[in-house]
Amino acid sequence: MNVEDLHKLFASLVKVWYESHLRRNRDVLIKYLKTTYEKVETFNQ
Repeated sequence: MNVEDLHKLFASLVKVWYESHLRRNRDVLIKYLKTTYEKVETFNQ
């Protein structure tokens, strides 16, 4: 994995995180993580 691959990965992640933040809806981010990556753990407080 080179720097450009990491840049693309983090760029898409930050874009989705920011949208989730603006909408005040963390489900947007959780859905993205679950569809993009194999394992995602969520923690409830």
